[in-house]
Amino acid sequence: MEPIPVRTEELCSLAAEAGRAILEVYEGEFDVEYKDDRSPLTRADKASHEIIREGLDGRCPGIPILSEEGKAIPY
Repeated sequence: MEPIPVRTEELCSLAAEAGRAILEVYEGEFDVEYKDDRSPLTRADKASHEIIREGLDGRCPGIPILSEEGKAIPY
């Protein structure tokens, strides 16, 4: 498999965007849900997950993404 050409700057930008989404949620009031394993889940978790997932999928289509907030990936 050939390496996927993704610049470090792109990944840093994506991480910063996800961080801004997290801070935006935490600047106000927010609810906390709990997953089956009793770990907390907030709108900030979901928002940052979506930003990162969409960003990586757009830059590296077809590559499975393993994430705490994502569903299981087939392997």
